[in-house]
Amino acid sequence: MACRLKGAVEARRNTTKHRIYTTSRASVYPHYVTKAEKKGRTKAEVDAIIRWLTGCSQEELDAYLEQQTDFETFSAEAPN
Repeated sequence: MACRLKGAVEARRNTTKHRIYTTSRASVYPHYVTKAEKKGRTKAEVDAIIRWLTGCSQEELDAYLEQQTDFETFSAEAPN
């Protein structure tokens, strides 16, 4: 019985995505900026860090945000 339960739990984990993957990056982005500004940083610095981590240009980043691209797609399509 324990083996069946373990298999069912593993199957569920494999088919259920964490909600961050389906969350729009644009919906989280303002929170990044707000937190950075509270710490004395700027939106430009947030953008620079995201571009450095992903390899995207500013134009690509702006397009992803405008298109409401989710984290999974953004990560899959980012150059880095």
